This record gives sequence, structure tokens and C-alpha cells, in this order.
Amino acid sequence: MDDPILKALIQVTILIEFLPLVLLLIVKNKSLAPKNIHRALVLMCLLSIFTDIICYITAPIFKNTNPINHVYEMLSGAVILHIYKLIFTNKKTKKIIQLLLYVFVTFSIFLFFYKDGFKYQPLSTTIKIILLILLSFYYFFTLFNKMEIKSLDFHYLIWINAAFLIYASATFYLFLFHYFHDKYSQSDFDFEMYYWPINLIAMIIFNLVLAKGIWKMKNLS
Repeated sequence: MDDPILKALIQVTILIEFLPLVLLLIVKNKSLAPKNIHRALVLMCLLSIFTDIICYITAPIFKNTNPINHVYEMLSGAVILHIYKLIFTNKKTKKIIQLLLYVFVTFSIFLFFYKDGFKYQPLSTTIKIILLILLSFYYFFTLFNKMEIKSLDFHYLIWINAAFLIYASATFYLFLFHYFHDKYSQSDFDFEMYYWPINLIAMIIFNLVLAKGIWKMKNLS
């Protein structure tokens, strides 16, 4: 984190992460969303904020924040899967997502202890991203198939789902390239110089789109 531009980008990312949380508190008493979805979104935002702040503070001291990131990926993945379980109304879909949640958490714990949580492991993150892409696409498929929503722009779940899809799509290839570069590449190309800025920009866009979705939760009546 010696690069001043990267450091500034990290700080901006952390600040923008507060935006969805603040909006969740603002719309709390006038929210169109069920309380369980509202609470799950609050938990997701708090996990992201606390993790980034802790990593920002401890990174210069310990130089290795991989254990913190592993725990975050597991918890955030579980919370996001839980959000999708609440979003879908079909009982069969809910049961499948619940099963995916248990498998994901179990596999993440296995990787942490078996593969050494102090090492960089993109596998659990990549699995989380793939699940996000599949679930977000499936949500859009069911939404357009039923055609029950008259105005897509005013539906908060459209924007929240779009935020997940944008972030997952933007970072999917990024994590894969990082993995294959570290494992197979013999070049002197500094992938880290591009990896973190792109990841942070994706996080900024995610939080901005998520914030718009949360604001759409506000009951204007």
C-alpha cells in the first residue's frame, strides 16, 4: 500500500461503502422491502465496512490480511446467498439456495484450515462469484418470464440484483487471471498493479448501484 494512488482509491472505496448503509438507515421506517431483507443488507454492508477498515489498519503492520479476507468471503457469501433465498418465493429454489449456502460455508472452512488460511486462495472467492452470476441471471430470467413488474426502474430488487451481477461479472475474470498468473506465468509482469485498482473500482460501482437500489426501497406514499 505504498502507492499513494492506490491508497487514495482504497480510502474512497471505504467511504463509499458507508453510502448504502446510511441509506438503509434513512429508509428503515419507510422501506418497501421486508424487514428480513433489510436486516440482511445491513449485515452485508457492515461486514464489508469492518473488513476493509480492519485490513486497512492491519495491512502495514502484519503485511498479510489473507485470513481476514478468507473469513469475509465466507461470511459475505453466506449473507448474500441468504438474501437471494429471501428474494425468491419458489420453495424449491429456496431449498436449493439453502443447500448451496451450507456447501459454500463448509467448503470455505475446509479451504481455510486445509489449504492454510494465511495463503492467497482465490477458489472460494471464485465460487462465490460464480454463484452470484448464476443467481442474478436466474433472478432476471424469472422476472422477465413472469412479467409481473410494470416499471423496472422503480423496483428496488432490480437494482440490488444488478449491483451483484455487475460486481461478480467485473471481478470473475480478474480472479481467474490472478490465479493463473500466479500459478503458471513466468513473466515479470506486475499483475498486482492492475488487479487491486480494478477490483476497487468494481467495488465502488457495486456500492453506487446498490445505493440506488436501496433508495428505491423508500416508500414514497
